[in-house]
Amino acid sequence: MFSLITNVKNRNIIGQINSVAEFVEHLKDAKRIEVSEILKLREIKVKNNDYQTIKMALPCICFNYTFKNNYINADNADKSTGYLYFDIDGEKDFDYDTTYVTALWRSVGGNGFGLLVKVRNLLKENFKESYEYIVNILGIPYDKACNDRSRINIISFDTEAYYNEYADEIDLIEFNATFINELKKLPHTNNNKKNNLGYSHNGGGNIRFNNLSDVLAKKDFKFNEEGYYDFGKNKIEYCKCYTPRKIIPKGLRNQRLVAYAYCMISINPAASFTMFKRYLQKYNDKCRPPLEMEEIDEIATKIYNSRGKVEAKNCTSSN
Repeated sequence: MFSLITNVKNRNIIGQINSVAEFVEHLKDAKRIEVSEILKLREIKVKNNDYQTIKMALPCICFNYTFKNNYINADNADKSTGYLYFDIDGEKDFDYDTTYVTALWRSVGGNGFGLLVKVRNLLKENFKESYEYIVNILGIPYDKACNDRSRINIISFDTEAYYNEYADEIDLIEFNATFINELKKLPHTNNNKKNNLGYSHNGGGNIRFNNLSDVLAKKDFKFNEEGYYDFGKNKIEYCKCYTPRKIIPKGLRNQRLVAYAYCMISINPAASFTMFKRYLQKYNDKCRPPLEMEEIDEIATKIYNSRGKVEAKNCTSSN
């Protein structure tokens, strides 16, 4: 079921663990020969050469798929195990909903968590989008490195590892049927056909470029006999995201793209990471020279993980 390998440098499969319950018992086993090395690793405060040497030698496991040819890589991914692995770095306490969490444990370094979620109808061709979709359901930070069919995990040690055999399962059948085709038809610009509430309808789902509908919904309008409301000098303040027509010069690229990213995520907190990043990439096309893709990845990941926490900045529109 879950494939075992010697360490991160050797991906030849040497064995397997047949259930989540068996894996959790393995996590708790203080008699494992590598436990002393894991405890030594956790005493190292700075990730120096000693830290990396210990970490790279520890046994690993792959949860997401079974693999052909007795070797773990994305091309050899065969059948879903029925579980997906996620991790959360840099947190001492797990403050997230466990409704869908079958297993939860402290990471090998002691500064994060690994978790397993039961899934059904996971498709290889839609893996990355499905992973992002489940991240949104769980409400956890998005880790791009984990979004990989062949993602391996260094086996930790945790005597208090959590296991819930009866955790809810996430069935992706509706997601596959309803959303995947839309995700693959992402719009090229934000000048596609929109309705008056600021939505793009050129594939890719409903992405908003303003929160006017939210603002108007909170207003108590009193219309005259002809059905009009006179705003007078009191203009409506709302948040509007737009791509400039002019080229963005080198000194302003990062500042403006970050502002655009915060604007987009503030009014589209349910957007998928793929969709969000594609809009940033399109904005980057206006920059001269464009920012490197590594910079776009870093900005996208950081700001996407703030979704739901960023308030829209409303102001009057000049349009």
